Amino acid sequence: MIITGYQGIGKTSLASKNNKIIDLESSSFWKYEEDNALNRTGNKTRHDDWYIYYAQVAQDLSRQGYTVFVSCHEEVRKYLSIHNLERFCAIFPSKSLKEDWLKRLKRRYDFSKSEKDLRAYEHALKYYDQDIQQLWYECQYGEEYYHDVRIIEDINYDLEELVKSLQKVN
Repeated sequence: MIITGYQGIGKTSLASKNNKIIDLESSSFWKYEEDNALNRTGNKTRHDDWYIYYAQVAQDLSRQGYTVFVSCHEEVRKYLSIHNLERFCAIFPSKSLKEDWLKRLKRRYDFSKSEKDLRAYEHALKYYDQDIQQLWYECQYGEEYYHDVRIIEDINYDLEELVKSLQKVN
């Protein structure tokens, strides 16, 4: 099973506690300037088709029996909705959690000080409503993206239980 999960839902934390769950990092698909590739500094870009390889890695891991969390990038979701033979699900917060979610992402960045967490927080500040609206559209009115969906309605949720509920349907 492959699950697209919105930033900050706890993909990394859950994967670190369960060896049958993988949080497939999309940040591994950045390309750094040749001179700075070893220390990962300087200009970085992604190939136009990075998401295809990323999704194919997720599909291969899923076929091996893993539950694979993938990023919520639009091109990843679209590719997997069209080309996925594996079970493809989504977990994301409701619009009503916006303020709590932004606080959650800010606390995560304040603790880690990582570039990844800063980018996630800044992205959510600008695009939370738009992101969640698009995910809702895909679930309700758009193409048949997902086999199943779990919407987080309360900030005090248990991601492991949400994942188990998706696995039971499988």
